Amino acid sequence: MQNVREQGAPVGDGRTYFVFRQPVIRGACLLAVVASHIPPLGLPFLAFCVPAFVMMSGFYLSLSNRNERAPGFYRRTLKFLLIPYAFYTLVYAAVRATRGATPVELWRGFLSSDLEQHLWFMPAIIGLYLLHPWLRRLYRKSPAAVCFAALALQTWGWPLAKGHGLLPEGAVRSALSCFAMVGYFVVGYFILDHAQAARRLCESLAGRAACIALWLFWPVVKLSPAAGQVGWPIANVCAAVSVVAAFFVLATVSRPGSRAGVAIAAWVASFGLYSFGIYLIHPLVVAAVSRGVTRLTGVGGGAPWGVLVLVVTAPVALLLVKWIANRPLGRYIT
Repeated sequence: MQNVREQGAPVGDGRTYFVFRQPVIRGACLLAVVASHIPPLGLPFLAFCVPAFVMMSGFYLSLSNRNERAPGFYRRTLKFLLIPYAFYTLVYAAVRATRGATPVELWRGFLSSDLEQHLWFMPAIIGLYLLHPWLRRLYRKSPAAVCFAALALQTWGWPLAKGHGLLPEGAVRSALSCFAMVGYFVVGYFILDHAQAARRLCESLAGRAACIALWLFWPVVKLSPAAGQVGWPIANVCAAVSVVAAFFVLATVSRPGSRAGVAIAAWVASFGLYSFGIYLIHPLVVAAVSRGVTRLTGVGGGAPWGVLVLVVTAPVALLLVKWIANRPLGRYIT
């Protein structure tokens, strides 16, 4: 990384403790994404997966001052987002067309980014990249105010706008979807700028216990009858706290001490290195593997079926993306 800010220990700790753990964190999030899209496995405990990706993006982009100069930053980065978005949009449009979707339905799906359920993430992350040069400079001037505003917009403003029909369906809503994740993005800034405290939290026994408890609390509530008694503002705050706590749990366990743990971390990190491509292509692999497992086993659902689909899908998707990455121009879509 070039032109990294020299601000002493916080940036140093961010690089040594969080950046070096990034592949494992991303890999764990990617595996959680794949699992959450296999119906029996989509539990609330996995809800951290995409928000943690967004947090890592805010953290990573903040490491370099170069990323605050908009023209150069856009030129370096946007092609690696826009090209795969266009490519996989066409792929999933073709899949929908084979299933009988009309041109009008395909056009509406394109505008609303829901040709496949996971594509919503692409306009959201593109919007956050577009915001970053300005948002990061604004954050540096008033960190507390920007953190509060971003989290309030994410947890209250965006849901209110959706709930009251203030966001029209289609391209406008897709273009503004970055505000559904902007709080997590800014939390990434905060972690970098307070890396010493973040590292102490991860290395403290009490900190680890607190993060595990905060991560698990809201998923347990969601699975209980009490979930219906929690209003949406409180629910959104609890969900955000759970996600941030889960991120710190991942950072804590991403550097295990045992040989078995090191081997598992290395395996998870291999998915992190290709997480973007696997994220984009995994629904096709899940669909194919699900059909194959059902034909072989005669079972079409249930937890054991879901685990088997996940165990087969993960390495197949990884190998497929590695193969694509080695093809001409493959790096642009993986």
